[in-house]
Amino acid sequence: MATDVVIERDGRLPSSPLTIRRLDAVLPSTWSKGNPVDIVSDASAQRYALAMEAILDDEQVDALLVLNCPSPSSPERTRPSPLPRPTRNGRRCPKSPSS
Repeated sequence: MATDVVIERDGRLPSSPLTIRRLDAVLPSTWSKGNPVDIVSDASAQRYALAMEAILDDEQVDALLVLNCPSPSSPERTRPSPLPRPTRNGRRCPKSPSS
């Protein structure tokens, strides 16, 4: 639904070849290969961090919405695991108001 709103408001969802290659390197072969980026249901906090870093390093990106719905196949399902704070071009991103 978030992707639909971006498109309805003439927003563009970046998918630079470099970003796609970086995501290919850190995500399973079954990932969505586009937007929205589906990092697959068994994603660990580390996979989230690597995917977020690849996306935020894309010069076309000015925002990132992360949705996490834990599933039985998630490795951290037995204990809550906060997502690591992402970096952009090697620098830590500021905390969100909800952090």
